[in-house]
Amino acid sequence: MTPNQYGRVKELFLRVVDLDREERERVLEDVCGNEPELRNAVDALLEHDDSRTLIRSADTTVADFQPKVLTASKRNVIGIGVERWWQFSHGLGRQGQLALGGLISCLALALIGYLVQRYIETLRKEIRRETLNEIVDSNVLALRTWLDHEIEKAESWARSGHLRQSVGDLVTLTRDADDLSQTPGAAPIRLQIHRELTALAGREEQFTIWDQRYRLIVESTSDGGRIGQNATPWGASILASVFEGHSELAPLERDHSIAKLDESTVFHPHLAIVTPLCDADGRIIAALQIHDSKSKEKSKQITRAFRLGESGETYIFNRDGQLLTTSRFDRQLEQAGLIPTATDQSVRNIFLRDPGGNTTAGYRFEQPAEALPLTKMARMCLSGNDGCDVDGYRDYRGVTVVGAWRWMEDLQVGVATEFDVDEVDPSARVTRVFALAVMVQSALCLCIAAGSYYSIHRLRHRFGEDQKLGQYRLEKQIGEGGMGKVFKAQHELLKRPTAIKLLKPQFSDQESIARFQREAQSASQLEHVNTVRVLDYGVSEERIFYLVMEYIDGLTLSRLVDLENAIEPSRVIFLLRQVLYSLREAHHAGLVHRDLKPGNVMICVRGGTSDVVKVLDFGLAKPIHTTSSQAITASNLVAGTPQYLAPERLHDPGTNDPRSDLFSFGAVAFFLLTGRNAVSGQSIAEILHQLANVPPSRPSEHTDRSIPPALDDLVFRCLSKDPNDRPGSAQQIIDQLDRISDLPEWSEAQADRWWAKYRQAIRGSDPNDGPPAMPVELP
Repeated sequence: MTPNQYGRVKELFLRVVDLDREERERVLEDVCGNEPELRNAVDALLEHDDSRTLIRSADTTVADFQPKVLTASKRNVIGIGVERWWQFSHGLGRQGQLALGGLISCLALALIGYLVQRYIETLRKEIRRETLNEIVDSNVLALRTWLDHEIEKAESWARSGHLRQSVGDLVTLTRDADDLSQTPGAAPIRLQIHRELTALAGREEQFTIWDQRYRLIVESTSDGGRIGQNATPWGASILASVFEGHSELAPLERDHSIAKLDESTVFHPHLAIVTPLCDADGRIIAALQIHDSKSKEKSKQITRAFRLGESGETYIFNRDGQLLTTSRFDRQLEQAGLIPTATDQSVRNIFLRDPGGNTTAGYRFEQPAEALPLTKMARMCLSGNDGCDVDGYRDYRGVTVVGAWRWMEDLQVGVATEFDVDEVDPSARVTRVFALAVMVQSALCLCIAAGSYYSIHRLRHRFGEDQKLGQYRLEKQIGEGGMGKVFKAQHELLKRPTAIKLLKPQFSDQESIARFQREAQSASQLEHVNTVRVLDYGVSEERIFYLVMEYIDGLTLSRLVDLENAIEPSRVIFLLRQVLYSLREAHHAGLVHRDLKPGNVMICVRGGTSDVVKVLDFGLAKPIHTTSSQAITASNLVAGTPQYLAPERLHDPGTNDPRSDLFSFGAVAFFLLTGRNAVSGQSIAEILHQLANVPPSRPSEHTDRSIPPALDDLVFRCLSKDPNDRPGSAQQIIDQLDRISDLPEWSEAQADRWWAKYRQAIRGSDPNDGPPAMPVELP
């Protein structure tokens, strides 16, 4: 049987297998009339077909036998699909299969690209939203700042003694008068008030003054015909607040003015400032209303500063949807018939109405402009809903824009910032091409960066002894801390020994680099002889950050206690005083060390003087006035050595109180006097528990050596849990140490003898011993 014949048999069998007997016979007769071979093949398949199952049961006599029904149509769909796919892919050959795999990969990449593009578009909208909100908020802030200044200026005029005297005289003169315009002797006083306000303002100023009966008693805005006029109901509400002692900003419009307006009066909306006028005894006698005729021009200047790009515009409008500032699209509005052609900008009333289509593209509306609805932005803003739309809406030109808006309830004005969508959203084709170019460039850069990183990574891990770093040659490693290694080095030209601290390669992240740089900057500000001196700081060609310091040929206080167990109190005072000198300078410079411990304090012989103290490692030093946004250590991590950590830093890791250094100082003093830590435990958790909850003990309780009571008490107070119970500064501790007189001073001769005795043992010491600083995560 050929494949074609087999296909016909199979197709016909599947067609008739589920039919009843009569219908099956009819179909077979119609299809196989002159093809007995086709009929015989189909009949053979039907004879062996079991309607219950495709597989005959070995024992169908079992009573509870439940055959699994599997229809031939379902088997056919799945089987044919798999078979055809296998035949298709197998017929392509290996190269075709690779091409098919590439096509599938491309489709997968296209799908990923589409999803990424959608994500980028969403991200762009969020950025656009933030930008629009920032612009409109900046404009609102600028307006409020300017208005606050105008209010302060009006209030300063109202405090003028001459003006208050003149207004008081006029109020007294007109208090019982019925016709204020004809009150004898009032005209000279009004003229004097006008002169005094002109002198205060430095120019002619438009103003009105109201008495406590809400009557207009002085004005400069007309010929005086309104003298004696009562305030409008809306104006009375403004004046009532002023006579309670509040300065008010009043947005004046034709139907919202303090004084009554005639229909023939030409009126332009503007802001007025109304402030109380008091007599010499502080009683409010009148209200001074300054008509800020320059407010519109000033608001224009502010909004012009935010005209960005080709279409960016910020404008101010009132509760009628009328622009109070000029539009940058006057020519377009003229061509669309939305405003008349005129040279006088003041007669152009522009309203935020939606024309229904893009008038700049030729759209023309049929109904009168006054019948057009407000734009979407204006409707939202006038209803009191501040917001931002980055999807697009029509502006007063009918152009689709994106924008943000704010309603200033106290001023009854709105502020909006808008950009044309065409300007802020380039065409999709340009975006796709640019994205593709960026992807290709990124892939190329990634390959180059990976190769460079691998090369640099190998170089950085090879760095060590007998390597050159700039003008310095590394001789041997002399110490290692949590973030860096310390090498003894020599300047190539000066042949001067130095200590170079290298940042470990695994700490090349921005936070570690910033902390390393902060150590260099902090230590470089300090000049005291008891603080290790920073000579240089830089980055090698292999991106290795290094810090060059003076080389200290000595030993740490940890090593000192190892040699002698507990130190004589007189020597302890001698050493502690020098530590305090270093801390005093750092605190005066605005720095807190934050990791003072025996391992970070060395003693040496310097310039023929023995027992010279050097305070090291300002890697955790922090400016006293650092803000939270400048902090490097994570908010729930407290960096430092647990045994010497101030308790308050467990509650507030970012604290920069210099008194936290004084706690660490007390712990160092306790260690020198007793040979043990003031706070100890088998684990960090136990140490932190004792640090937070167990009261401190005195050094005298842990040693048989005699300790002067004053020194014992001083160290005990330094270890207080409450910073307020500790000495206030390093200088206070120095002063208290100077008052301890029941001990002989540690002499230079004693120091020289000690160094002569232990010099050989010192040469093998590690200058960076002691427990390392570590971050402790707080709950």
